[in-house]
Amino acid sequence: MGKFIPYILLVLAIGILSYLYFSSDRSSASSDISEIPAFEIETITGQKLNTDDLKGKVVLINFWATWCPPCREEMPYFENIYKKYKNKGFTIVAISVDVNENFVRDFVKEYGVSFPVAMDKEGLSDMYGVSYLPMSFLYDRNGKLIKRKIGAYFSLEEDLKKLLSLH
Repeated sequence: MGKFIPYILLVLAIGILSYLYFSSDRSSASSDISEIPAFEIETITGQKLNTDDLKGKVVLINFWATWCPPCREEMPYFENIYKKYKNKGFTIVAISVDVNENFVRDFVKEYGVSFPVAMDKEGLSDMYGVSYLPMSFLYDRNGKLIKRKIGAYFSLEEDLKKLLSLH
């Protein structure tokens, strides 16, 4: 039992820090995310991505973390959906709130994630008012918010078919 104490303490520390981070005052959060806000981020592969790159596409912006069980569950589903619909005008931007970029890189490699993944260095989670993980925002081709989803988003394909006019 003694050899598991460091792991138990680590899990408790992550839980406490997560609680403090996500329950903190989000007074700087934008109350209006009805349109994709202007931003520029750098993905973990070094690619610059900004709002202009997303114009004319159906976009899922997903906030997640490697330590979040529902996030880990939905990532393979997102990857399948991305592969299926990326050539039809759909993209995903996954923004990790992890502190350690190496954990994110390892996760992306292990899960074979091919859509853009970035670290939340620019404070987008604050702008979006993220207080739970995972949290997703689905925008239509005009950049208008269609759906905000707290928790795993396993109904994404249904919503996409409507937005991409695929019946």
